[in-house]
Amino acid sequence: MARALVTPTPPALMPVSYILDSNGNETGGLRTPFVDYPDRQWIVNDTTVTSTGPLGALFCTLYGYTLPFTHADLKTLYKNHGDYVSHVARETNELVNEGFLQEWNAETIKDNAANSDVP
Repeated sequence: MARALVTPTPPALMPVSYILDSNGNETGGLRTPFVDYPDRQWIVNDTTVTSTGPLGALFCTLYGYTLPFTHADLKTLYKNHGDYVSHVARETNELVNEGFLQEWNAETIKDNAANSDVP
């Protein structure tokens, strides 16, 4: 997927444009292993309004949703499972050293990567 300019449609609360990276994830902001070494696409605004109740529309537009990559997609991104885990661990450790993550957060992220279904 090439970089693309996206403008969310109503009922999105933030009708601002943003640019997607080659994996379909938003660019900019504080980058984390979740978007730099993804195993899924993170959809920024969910305009399907699938939640019920008085805050349903608010929740969906703020939270968004994810679309997991297929094994074929993941094989094009990473040489193997170890390659994926090492990328995630390296960036996670950098975020701890820079003060953006606490150690317990980092351990959770690295454990999730180690136990992920990335081939």
